[in-house]
Amino acid sequence: MKRFLAIALVLALAPATLVRADEEASSGQPSLDQRVNALEGKLAALSPVTGTALTLKADISPYSGIGIYNSDGSYGIQFSGLIQEDSRNYLYKGLNTKTGLTAQPVNEFVLARARLQVDGYLGPRVHLRYQEDFSNNGGNSGVTGATGAAGGDGALLLDAYGELKLAPWTLLRVGQFKEPVDLERQRPTAALDFVQYSYTANLVVDRSQGALLEISDPKQVYYLAGGAFDGAADAGSTPVVQAYNGNKDAVAKAFIQPFNGIAGNGLGDLGLGIAGTAGNHSGDPISTYKSLGQLTIVTPLTGNAWTTAYLQGAAYRYVPQAYWFWRNLSLLGEFAHEDESYRVPSQVNDYVSASKAWQAQLGWVVTGEHTAYNGWRLDKGSYPWGGLQLVARVQGAAYDEDAITQYAANNSTTVKGLGLIDPRASVTGLTSWSLGLNYIPVNDVEFQVDWDQTNFQNGGVNNLIGANKAIVGTVLADRPAEQALQVRGQFAF
Repeated sequence: MKRFLAIALVLALAPATLVRADEEASSGQPSLDQRVNALEGKLAALSPVTGTALTLKADISPYSGIGIYNSDGSYGIQFSGLIQEDSRNYLYKGLNTKTGLTAQPVNEFVLARARLQVDGYLGPRVHLRYQEDFSNNGGNSGVTGATGAAGGDGALLLDAYGELKLAPWTLLRVGQFKEPVDLERQRPTAALDFVQYSYTANLVVDRSQGALLEISDPKQVYYLAGGAFDGAADAGSTPVVQAYNGNKDAVAKAFIQPFNGIAGNGLGDLGLGIAGTAGNHSGDPISTYKSLGQLTIVTPLTGNAWTTAYLQGAAYRYVPQAYWFWRNLSLLGEFAHEDESYRVPSQVNDYVSASKAWQAQLGWVVTGEHTAYNGWRLDKGSYPWGGLQLVARVQGAAYDEDAITQYAANNSTTVKGLGLIDPRASVTGLTSWSLGLNYIPVNDVEFQVDWDQTNFQNGGVNNLIGANKAIVGTVLADRPAEQALQVRGQFAF
């Protein structure tokens, strides 16, 4: 009775209502459709409050926010936020200058993300979103490629777009937002199972400016999308490349969830899809890549003779992908392949670099809560102390396979062929495995602990074995394995 009176008092005094919504749109499914359908269903099930035009609406999504809406929920504004503080700790068994590790990485606390998101709803057909990151640390802002010159030393614009529902199954989105290519980057940021994105994220674009048309049936059995975006380099975002590139990338994705249309489906949420990009790049800077510990492992323009190379010409990516969520179990995997053309001013011909990466991750919510693509939360059956999830991931990558400088095996100073990547200064491949524990004490608060180990191929600085000596076999050593323990505290509303 006391609770009922308290709710009634709030409704009598407040000018509008509270509602909760996703922190980010899910992978491919139109968020506007989902919100409108959910709100209509909630409103139909509730009786009007006597003496006021307001209605109290329950949770409609896994991640929350605070909103002010009109009586039927069609017009309103929604506020949500995300704070992620990380602790990065590197575990090595000593330094070895012959294998490229000349200084111990610094253990540190990092404000990885500090985001504010505002959503506006202008009737049942229009949705606006604005999101900025205030972490004041471009290298850790969650937008790979952000630098001081691109706004990383201050607030960084992430999302600024509008959505128009053209037809019941069709949505048009225009502005700056995530390209719908891979699965992991498309998940709500607060729903990620690991502290860091996988190595496949190095080969796709994060956010870019453009226009996208999405078609999806009401039961989300299929999803089709196509659009045009500013052509972006690997792991880049629009702030990094828009000053360089006047060309556009075509982006397309097809995704199916075949069991969604089956009544009483007990097979879980199975999704299969493929996405890709294609376009011409003109003068884009060549990307660098980071490890799971956020240390630079590939710097194409270091150590080789082509220090003025830049991306020029055709480029394409393709990313087959799949996931399966069933009760408290989850599986997610994807493969990314990319070809990029680059130009060296002193050379007659342009060249092509090829890179690929793959990952597979497994999750098990030990305490039994159901999990989904947009995350998991405590429910009325949860333990008073919260919920636990165990996660594991394996992955690998090979960078610029067709653009690696080749050295003669019997003489470390003899170059057999120039390439974009010098294996003395950058790794050319890797394999990695991770184990993690995620703990939710109360909804909207999560703690994550990850152990990551990555073994590299090549990449030692000044590590030519037997320099100036006639030797047989490989003349390059590998960068030492990276062992990182990362802990995250996350607060989302």
